[in-house]
Amino acid sequence: MFGDQTSLINKESAVSTSKKSLLDPSIGQYCLMLANKTNMKNAIGEQKAAVLSRWAVLISAIALSRCG
Repeated sequence: MFGDQTSLINKESAVSTSKKSLLDPSIGQYCLMLANKTNMKNAIGEQKAAVLSRWAVLISAIALSRCG
């Protein structure tokens, strides 16, 4: 029961924030810069930093494709 509610909340939040964050390629570049910092890798771990890097590249690619 809680799994369905959690997935619904995650989908709603992703939809509401995707419009603004995917329009500016500098947001993805900033996330990529943060993910590559040693302090960030030490704080959140290598695996989570790698996931953040992948999301940053995806956000930048979507923003650049929307810009033209």
